Amino acid sequence: NKFCLNTILGEKIPVWKNALHQYRPYCSLSDASNAIIQIINKNAFDNQIYNVLTKNYTVHQILKMIESNNFYYKIKKTKTPILNQSFYGVSNKKFSKFNIKMSNSIKNDIKETLNLLKKLY
Repeated sequence: NKFCLNTILGEKIPVWKNALHQYRPYCSLSDASNAIIQIINKNAFDNQIYNVLTKNYTVHQILKMIESNNFYYKIKKTKTPILNQSFYGVSNKKFSKFNIKMSNSIKNDIKETLNLLKKLY
């Protein structure tokens, strides 16, 4: 969402120099809300911690999704703090036992967010 807002406002998107091609977990808002609804409906309260995500993407892949919607961004590479400098992909294998299908709709969510923000600004 912050990348989309910066794009619409014409502001540079701050990206850590070494993070552009590292994977991070992303969760579509629709997937997050669907997961919550399904957990409630299935009464799946077992005091466990679960990773709920749509998919692991790189920052570069997310920026390309913004660009594919005919929006252009500027990035500002910044020095990376010591923390979290390495790749981390997250698995939702444990969560998959609930049979909640994730939409993989990050690209659609980005498009919707850009179009909504464009109307506001």
